[in-house]
Amino acid sequence: LVSRAAESLNITYRGYPNAVSLESTLMNSSILAGVEFEDDLTLIDKLPEKLNVAIRFPSKLRTSMENSLPNWETRLLQYPFTPELREISLDAGGYPEYYYEGFLSVQSAISKAIIEEFNANVYLPNVYVNRFPYPPHYDDGILRVLESWLPYIMLFTF
Repeated sequence: LVSRAAESLNITYRGYPNAVSLESTLMNSSILAGVEFEDDLTLIDKLPEKLNVAIRFPSKLRTSMENSLPNWETRLLQYPFTPELREISLDAGGYPEYYYEGFLSVQSAISKAIIEEFNANVYLPNVYVNRFPYPPHYDDGILRVLESWLPYIMLFTF
């Protein structure tokens, strides 16, 4: 699987005996990413129909220099205290740069390799990704200022 995915991305790959050694290498070197399968898969001849895969990237971002804390921020869909998505004006989604870091390419290549492993003759269409949909909202600049200054206004009025 990994060799097929690496070939489609035109990159080289190296195998590791278990997840611990893969994670150790990710923390101590500058490789693009790691693809982690369950450790007990080394004992089988045929892939199971249900396959758990984890795509591991280094914790620090390599392409985003604009943020003081360059990490993936996976717990946030949007910025705190605002109803709009992160970097709404940027087509690639902006920080944390899933597109530019290569996450989407690796995810797509691994998914295609898994599908082709089960059915080599299947036609795989091109996949295009859009931003995550978000509910309509009203962006009121005055309300945004009041959110941060209201406690001070209340303090000074009394």
